[in-house]
Amino acid sequence: MKEVEDASHSFWRCGAAREAWQTSAIWSKLNLFVRGPFSSLCLFVANVGSVEDLEVFLMLVWSLWTDRNDFVFNKRSLKVSGVFERAGRVLVDCQNYGQVNSVGPPQQERLHKQPWSPPRHGVHKINTDANVRKMHGFIGIGVIIRDVDGMVIAALSKKIMGFFSPLVADSLAAREGVFLARKCRLDSWILELRRFECCEGYSTALITVFIIKYYS
Repeated sequence: MKEVEDASHSFWRCGAAREAWQTSAIWSKLNLFVRGPFSSLCLFVANVGSVEDLEVFLMLVWSLWTDRNDFVFNKRSLKVSGVFERAGRVLVDCQNYGQVNSVGPPQQERLHKQPWSPPRHGVHKINTDANVRKMHGFIGIGVIIRDVDGMVIAALSKKIMGFFSPLVADSLAAREGVFLARKCRLDSWILELRRFECCEGYSTALITVFIIKYYS
């Protein structure tokens, strides 16, 4: 009977992934991680690493995931050095893009971004988001839960097949946020949903904020 592959094996325990991590500049910190699921490793890096460390970590996870998918669906994969080099190349491209666009477009052309505001003490904050991909017949859902200090308590991303309106997609994302809070046994939480009125490839036109509060 074959063992079901999980994220911990794909991104951490398997030989290729391990070799890629050992090649990275953040291995000295990763090597301090004792044990636990991959989600615990992510929280560990977020807590002990710098912003630069987290960038390297996320890019290498992405490169490992890309290589795994390429092997599963196309029967081809890169050498470990190639996986590592691709992560570094994309990271440099992202950093260069950020520098080039640091001045930003005119104010009226910018997306209406609002800073994250912490909840009150003893309460956790849930933020959800949904992305409708009508051309591909699915929606992507993201959920993140933080405490008053901004520490990530739990997070998930999920793909749901089907054709849904933006409103329904946002509702499904909110539902997943509540389910995750219940799974984590959180007594008090606030769910904040920012609904972006936009289409694929177009700038945001309007943001509507919905807030749901639950206190035990």
